[in-house]
Amino acid sequence: MSNFMKFLYGIGIIPSWPGLVPFLISLGQALLICLLGFVIIYFICKTLNKSLFNLTELLDKDFTTWEKSFLKRLLWKYPLWGLVQQIAVLTIFYFAGKVFTPQWMLIIICSLIFACFHFPNIYLFLATFGMEQMLLYFFISNPNIYLIGFIHGFLGTCLMYFSPPLVYTKFLTWDNYLKLYKKQ
Repeated sequence: MSNFMKFLYGIGIIPSWPGLVPFLISLGQALLICLLGFVIIYFICKTLNKSLFNLTELLDKDFTTWEKSFLKRLLWKYPLWGLVQQIAVLTIFYFAGKVFTPQWMLIIICSLIFACFHFPNIYLFLATFGMEQMLLYFFISNPNIYLIGFIHGFLGTCLMYFSPPLVYTKFLTWDNYLKLYKKQ
C-alpha cells in the first residue's frame, strides 16, 4: 500500500470498517453524541441566557441576512465546513502521531492547536478545545472522518445558534484575525 493510501486510511477518508454492523454502531454513536450535545448545549445556553444575560429567547433577533440563510441550512452547510476543519485537524493528528507516542498527549496537543485558531474568544476556545478532544477520542475508535465532520458541524451549529448573543457576536475566527491585525 502506498504512503498516500496509508494517509487516506490514517485520517479516515477511506474508513477501515470490517462490515456493515460496525458502521451502524458508529453511526448510532455519532447520532447519540449529536443528540446529547444538542441537549447539553441547549440547556447550558438557556441557563446562561436567563441567569447572566436576562434573555428569555435563545435566538437573538439581530441576525444578518447571511446568518438567517445560514441557519435555514443548519444540517448541511456548517457540517461541510466541519468536515474541512476535521481534515486539517486529522492531518495534524496523523503526522503528529509519528512524533508523540502516547495518544492522550497527541489528542491534547491537536485539540490545543485547533482551539488556538478560535483564541480571541475565550468561550469558543474552551468549547472547541473540549469538543475536539471528544471528536479525536471518537475518531480513534471509529476512524471515519465523515462522521466526526458531521458531529463537528452539527454541534458547532447548535453552539452558534443557541449561545447568548453577547458571546455569539464575539465569536472571532481566522478571517477576523486579518481584520483585527490590519487595524493595528
